Amino acid sequence: MEFLEIKYKVRDSFGWVRSEGYMKLIIAGFFPCTKSKFKELLKIIDMSEEKNEILKQLQLAFPERVDQLKTEEANLMESRKEYVKDYFAEKQKVVDLTTQLKAGKYPNGVGIPVYLRANMKEELKDHKERMKTAEGYYKEKCGKQSA
Repeated sequence: MEFLEIKYKVRDSFGWVRSEGYMKLIIAGFFPCTKSKFKELLKIIDMSEEKNEILKQLQLAFPERVDQLKTEEANLMESRKEYVKDYFAEKQKVVDLTTQLKAGKYPNGVGIPVYLRANMKEELKDHKERMKTAEGYYKEKCGKQSA
């Protein structure tokens, strides 16, 4: 399959056909492509009346790539969950320690001895650093702006 022919109709919010289009896609020239370009192609395919047949043609052309993308997406979702979990666990520890140090008391109301406050400040610094590290891993691996 060298070409992929797509006929599509652009409809308005009432369902009226406003225009019709035709695209002849050269497979070897288009693929490999970025995810954003592929999403644009999927939007055009979605406007086509032969959407299911076109998607089947694409799956037949790239069966191994489709399976690979599915496993990559599953792995990304798992790692995303882990990074977010680590980030928020560290953030909660930072908030708890900050509150305790400001109040000078444990959550049960017992005062914190002076000699332990220095240890808690060091522990707070460690948790802040781990929180930044977890956020950095999340941004690096998952491509997100913030956790």
